[in-house]
Amino acid sequence: MTTTAELLEEYRQNAIRHATASKTGKYKVVNHAHDELARISHHFRRGGTELQQTLLTLLDDVEPPVRLWAATHALEFAPDKSLPVLRALAAGSPGIVRHDAEMTLVQWDKGELLPLP
Repeated sequence: MTTTAELLEEYRQNAIRHATASKTGKYKVVNHAHDELARISHHFRRGGTELQQTLLTLLDDVEPPVRLWAATHALEFAPDKSLPVLRALAAGSPGIVRHDAEMTLVQWDKGELLPLP
């Protein structure tokens, strides 16, 4: 059985892998990392308040892609904590993380973000 700490580390690695592969155009790696991020976030979101709080610990991660994905996945249950992280990333250095944060905020403001199944 996988522990919560192991899932968090797997989430971190997939967030970083997704950003790195996006920069180099490795779409198969991007797609796989995305699927893994969705799977793990689903586990945290559906696991109740305690597991949701665990996902929120990644909002302070040293790696911007990890903060980006954690904030995006936590919008559903913690927008008050996620939106400031996304806004900070959207105001950061140009690149894939900034772009993705900007696009996430645009979709959020339009009310077009739907919870993942």
